Amino acid sequence: MILRVRTKAGTWRIDVDGPQTTILAVKQLIEQQKNVQAAQQTLSKDPKGDKPLDDAATLQQCRLGDNGAMVHLIVGEAVALPRRPRKKIEVSREQLESK
Repeated sequence: MILRVRTKAGTWRIDVDGPQTTILAVKQLIEQQKNVQAAQQTLSKDPKGDKPLDDAATLQQCRLGDNGAMVHLIVGEAVALPRRPRKKIEVSREQLESK
């Protein structure tokens, strides 16, 4: 089965055994072919890597079981940091008028 891998540098294809291949196995193939350590890789279905794929999940579980499916590879800073919750500030009309 062909899996397309997209990075900032471009897109390439790798051959995987099939939809039962785990994300970790895909990372190991990328490590062998592209010399990028699996620990430095984040695979995601979205280009920003906000929702990284679980290493133990299979391609089929990630809905990537179709031939030619695409994953995005983010190298280095793997995952975007969670956003800080915004503080809701309530101000009464009296407080605004007093200023």
